[in-house]
Amino acid sequence: MLTLRETPFDPVQLHNGDVLAAGGDDQSAANCELYDPAAGKWSITGDLNEGRSGFRATLLDDGQVLVAGGYPENSPGFVPDSELYDSASGTWDLSGSLNRPRALHVQLLLPDGRVLIAGGYAGHPSRALVTQSTETFDPSTGQWTLARPMNMPRGEFSGALLNGAKVFVAGGTADVFSTDILSSIEQYDPVAGR
Repeated sequence: MLTLRETPFDPVQLHNGDVLAAGGDDQSAANCELYDPAAGKWSITGDLNEGRSGFRATLLDDGQVLVAGGYPENSPGFVPDSELYDSASGTWDLSGSLNRPRALHVQLLLPDGRVLIAGGYAGHPSRALVTQSTETFDPSTGQWTLARPMNMPRGEFSGALLNGAKVFVAGGTADVFSTDILSSIEQYDPVAGR
């Protein structure tokens, strides 16, 4: 049975078809489980090094899962570290720190194997700001590199890879305390880096 998890947590389907459910709330923010859809059963797997919620997870080309950002389990602020899950061993390893720790951002695998993260909430939670900053993660080096920022700050927005080439982001809010939804869209070209 899946541990009760508050949202947001970000489940990921692995290459073997299992679904990884990680983090999510104060009682189980480091706990991780696997769901086998063929057997209809849940099993325990390795814990995150740092419990978190509000993070994003991405399946990499090599089958590992990258988790980045989020709110920490027992302290204020945002989680600066990223982690990689190895499905073969069921373990997590720390893998570099974000240049701009954040939560509730967009995180997408790019065609060249890098991962783009964009926007979200940054700063201190009591004074959090919506950010327009972006950065990329290179799995071959484990390094995060700042990229050209979006034109507008965006939090709680959507993103998708279009035609396997460019990233499209839409909606969201530009202010933590605003209920106004952005009607604008933006497109990121990973080849041109803009």
